[in-house]
Amino acid sequence: YTYYLTDYGYAIRFTRYRNYGLMAGISYPFDRYRRLEYTQTLSTISREVMDIYESYEDFDHSFRSTVSTLAYVKDNVLWSYTAPMDGTRWRVQFDFSPNINTDTPAFNTLSLDFRKYWKFNFDYHIGFRLTSGYSWGRNPQTFLIGGVDNWLNYRYNTNAPIFGTSSRNFSDDMTLYYFSRFVTPVRGTPYFAKYGDKFTVVNAELRFPFLEYAKFRFPLPLNLWQIRGVLFMDAGTAWYDDLTLIQNPDLWPFNNKFQDLIASTGTGIRIYLGYFLLRVDMAWEYDGNGFSKPRYLFSLGGDF
Repeated sequence: YTYYLTDYGYAIRFTRYRNYGLMAGISYPFDRYRRLEYTQTLSTISREVMDIYESYEDFDHSFRSTVSTLAYVKDNVLWSYTAPMDGTRWRVQFDFSPNINTDTPAFNTLSLDFRKYWKFNFDYHIGFRLTSGYSWGRNPQTFLIGGVDNWLNYRYNTNAPIFGTSSRNFSDDMTLYYFSRFVTPVRGTPYFAKYGDKFTVVNAELRFPFLEYAKFRFPLPLNLWQIRGVLFMDAGTAWYDDLTLIQNPDLWPFNNKFQDLIASTGTGIRIYLGYFLLRVDMAWEYDGNGFSKPRYLFSLGGDF
């Protein structure tokens, strides 16, 4: 359902959004660890009110868009059981969506994802990640930061702009729905905790063995191997115009409420369950004045 602003207030309409198209890409390797990637995406996006009694031609729209992506990648990491343990990987990427017509989102986006891993031995590692981006143009992309990918017991920030569209123009709505970027993790914070056309997120993890082998008979017979543990710290910010990390610039950094900044720390375990990897994290969000109560996150997949 879509809440739509009319001359008489907000109306509720059953709305269908569709997105279909083609994507093609090529990769040119310079050597074993470095490559250049190019991707071209052609999309048709439409919004249509599914109401058999009334016509809303002013609300129905469709357009075609094309996005070109050029990226330079270096990756020489070595993997352990659940995540990289040694080496460096980074990616510099530029996205371009041309101004075809007034309905087509037009933007330029430059982003960086840098990751470094240090191996003390095969079992103990440190992982560090810095990712940042900036989007500009008539309809810049929105970066939505917070949460963790493949989050099962997820939470949302319902004040995020993605929940309040359809009162603006069509191009801005579609840019937000289909061209936003979701940046994770900042564990302990909800999805869309902060948002803007510029962002930076920093992550650091200590990875270690938690339990080598466990056998259970109740409630189900179950054998588990290589349960890994992590200690982590996450921090990130996203903004539109001026960056204001904290509320009082004369007091830094403690006992001072964060404004555009979000941060958390915590611990967790990684468990292989058949064909997928379960992440269980306990995180405390820090807002500048203190820590929240522990928040438990269940998600799927490996770490960064």
